[in-house]
Amino acid sequence: MNHPIRSISAPDPNPVKPRFAMLPGACDAHCHIFGPAEKFPYAPERRYTPPDAPRERLRALHDHLGIERAVLVQASCHGADNRAMLDAIAWSGGAWRGVAMVGPQVDERELESLHKGGVRAVRFNFVQHLGGAPDPAVADRFLETIQAAGNQPAFIHCASGNRAAAMWLIKRVLIDKWELDKATEEAAQLGLTSAPLKKFALDYVEAHKK
Repeated sequence: MNHPIRSISAPDPNPVKPRFAMLPGACDAHCHIFGPAEKFPYAPERRYTPPDAPRERLRALHDHLGIERAVLVQASCHGADNRAMLDAIAWSGGAWRGVAMVGPQVDERELESLHKGGVRAVRFNFVQHLGGAPDPAVADRFLETIQAAGNQPAFIHCASGNRAAAMWLIKRVLIDKWELDKATEEAAQLGLTSAPLKKFALDYVEAHKK
């Protein structure tokens, strides 16, 4: 199904400077860069097209606000092409780290390359308005990856508790061998309020329990 690609507004050109001083080493824990599209094209399957907001603009904003470090989250409009983010991390001189988007067929070589480039987490794009949906293949890869010794402990990055809690419920039951009721209760405490995501997690667990 084809979806319209909407345009979004540019970042505020006149951000307000805080009246307080940021602590040394202050970190922006969730931010995006966009493009420049001429160098890093947006994904054809994207749901929105942003005005370019490249690494230099983010650095200028952080300098204005007094922020020294940042975690760049791969924007869905770039899809699984993480080049813009990796370029920005390399340019930052060690001040930035990243959260990548990858496909379900990602291999260890690609994950290692992302890690060397400063990526420390993977984003699950299960957000419907951004074109994402729960995918059993992604859950399969998630469980496989977090069982590797080098990937412990596992941290799940997301904008709300729903995606993290759904994936964590699956892990708790299938990897940690928790009782389903206990895992479901914990997932609710973590923020699992989405009925579709809860159904996805429970159906996945039911299909994979031994």
